[in-house]
Amino acid sequence: PGIFRWISWIIISELPDKRSYLYYEKLADNKITKKKKIEILSTIEDTIEEKGFMVNEIKASLFRLLKALTIIDHEIIFIKGITYILGYLLIISNNDELNIYYFMISLLSKTFSDKFGIRSFYTQDRALLVACNSVFKQYLKKYFPELSEHFIKIKLPFYSWILLWIQMIYINVFPNYLVLRIWDHFLIHGISFLLSLGLRYLQYHIIFIVVLQLSIIMKFIF
Repeated sequence: PGIFRWISWIIISELPDKRSYLYYEKLADNKITKKKKIEILSTIEDTIEEKGFMVNEIKASLFRLLKALTIIDHEIIFIKGITYILGYLLIISNNDELNIYYFMISLLSKTFSDKFGIRSFYTQDRALLVACNSVFKQYLKKYFPELSEHFIKIKLPFYSWILLWIQMIYINVFPNYLVLRIWDHFLIHGISFLLSLGLRYLQYHIIFIVVLQLSIIMKFIF
């Protein structure tokens, strides 16, 4: 049942039993540089403009979460991917800032789990996204050569849409009821599921994708 989903995600993510709200509040209320504040606010505004799912209460919570994560982790760059995810989690969890903070710490941890490791989705080099892009192209060529050849023929920029799909864990692609199920599977099976899902999604629509021109496909996949 949906009422248990957020609790289930917390359990799956193995958050620490001792989660300090006072510690989170201290981080969220800490001062940051003017440059970092502008960067965070700009990212939030871009997300609101594009996604349109932020009410004022969520916007304030989103700023606090991004600020807290900024203070404890200087390697993460706060781009739309993380902002989308935090905004989505705020809605799903009914604004449960404390557990979202620890949930993100787990997902972005260097040691969280071999099957997750999404940290480098959001670092400066985005090494994991580059690797996912390469793997995705190889599997597409191997299992769906007609589709791969069509993408090459119309010069579809692979990296841009793989980045959007996987970095945002499909929040920007599917309706909410499907995104919930995608996250269920992602938290159980890890990154490999995200790649498999992308391939199956393209396979499902392959009949008409192979005859579409670049401009139409760009609208379809974005």
